[in-house]
Order: sequence, then structure tokens, then C-alpha cells
Amino acid sequence: MGSRLEKGYILSKQADTIWDYKTVLAKLAGKIQCFLSLLETRTGDIEAKKRFDVLSRNVNPYNNSFETLIKDLTKYKKRATG
Repeated sequence: MGSRLEKGYILSKQADTIWDYKTVLAKLAGKIQCFLSLLETRTGDIEAKKRFDVLSRNVNPYNNSFETLIKDLTKYKKRATG
């Protein structure tokens, strides 16, 4: 952390709040953990007991367009009731 402080990347008050990789692993050891990631990550340092995949998609930004919201809700309702 000293080199980051010397180069001005962090302030002196931040020196005790930024940790290196090994320190983070040590702090996590033995604690209940939950990780969320958008990328597939595989490290040998953290072992997952359970893994859940969540499928998602982009949502239209309605930007105060009530008409567009109603149109989409009507479309989704028609699909659901078939």
C-alpha cells in the first residue's frame, strides 16, 4: 500500500481500507459468503458450495412514457394468457 500512497493513487486515510488479494482471502476465510458476478470466474482460492445461474435480459427504458409501458404490459399479458 505504501507505493500507492507515495504515487498519490490513494489518500492517507484510505490506506487501511484497501487490501491486496491475499488479505481479502484471509478476511473471507470461515465466513458466510455470497458473490455476484456477470462473468464466469474460476479461481482455486474460493470454493463455491452452491451455484445459481440467473437468466436476464435488458428492459426498455420507459423514460416517463406511460404509453410505451402500457403497450409492453399488454403484449406480455397476451403472451401469458396465450
